[in-house]
Amino acid sequence: MKLPGARTNFASCTVDRPSLSTPITTALPPDASPLDRVKILKRRVQAGLQKVGINVASDESQAQIEAVAYIGTLGTRRSYFRSLKALPVTWH
Repeated sequence: MKLPGARTNFASCTVDRPSLSTPITTALPPDASPLDRVKILKRRVQAGLQKVGINVASDESQAQIEAVAYIGTLGTRRSYFRSLKALPVTWH
């Protein structure tokens, strides 16, 4: 599934989804071992997910936070993910 506004640039091997975060590059050091290459990619993906992710206590809390984040986008240019990250970390 392709997200609205998403582009894939295979020439440079980056996925550009500006509404989510900065691109995660897949360029790897040529002298890295296969295991090191996997570790590098996993760290990059983890860092990218941490930029857009949130921690919640329950599914109910997550649903409430998602609803509030959505409401925060109505009539504004603010992105859903920016609204989501702006909410308090502790939500009960």
